[in-house]
Amino acid sequence: MAVDHFPLAQQPSGSMRKRILLNTAQAAEFLSLSPITLNIMRSECRGPAYLKFGRTVRYDAADLEVWLESRRIDPEKL
Repeated sequence: MAVDHFPLAQQPSGSMRKRILLNTAQAAEFLSLSPITLNIMRSECRGPAYLKFGRTVRYDAADLEVWLESRRIDPEKL
């Protein structure tokens, strides 16, 4: 199947973006959280976006970066 059928897998220039998928433990470490905290956040429909394949949960590292940046508070802009 051609790559053009998967627009989310492409950079704006048309080149492929390799997704870095992390399991819950890896994503929790990336975020400096415990895996239990991340599981609770997921079950409460809050926290970073995730992918689900059957019972398998994966987090795209790019989504984690976006989620982290959305939590940033700049005291100078308050």
